[in-house]
Amino acid sequence: MELILFDKLKIDYIKEIIQIRNECVEQLIDNRKIRLVDMVAFYLLNIKTGREKVYFIKNENNIIGYMNEKYISPAICEIGIKIKQEYRGQKLGHEALSLLIKQIFNGPTTEIIAEIKKDNIISQNLFKFLGFNITQEKETTNIWSLKKE
Repeated sequence: MELILFDKLKIDYIKEIIQIRNECVEQLIDNRKIRLVDMVAFYLLNIKTGREKVYFIKNENNIIGYMNEKYISPAICEIGIKIKQEYRGQKLGHEALSLLIKQIFNGPTTEIIAEIKKDNIISQNLFKFLGFNITQEKETTNIWSLKKE
């Protein structure tokens, strides 16, 4: 498995990434689709300002999803993950998140958080398995946290 930073991504993969994003948006939000140009502009702006890093998950020769890390402060990082439907249930999200968590905790960050919808049981189980705990409950989401040992 390989994590590829967005700004190092081959242009050939962009359409596939948009499909993954739209698939997840359709399942998790309200069937709004994101245009390629809007998503690329959003990520490039966040990357340029240093607010966020986006990694695409490559397994063998396929882009299977993506993850992001956004620093709220030097000590706290928020992460998220999206996996293409046909690759779910194969422990690939676990493998990718494990790589990202290790990478984040190699720096000064002492806490990683993730906001997960209450009805997204698969993601909740994944983050729980990785050692995250619910630290805050909101109306439709929970904030999950993992502290550096």
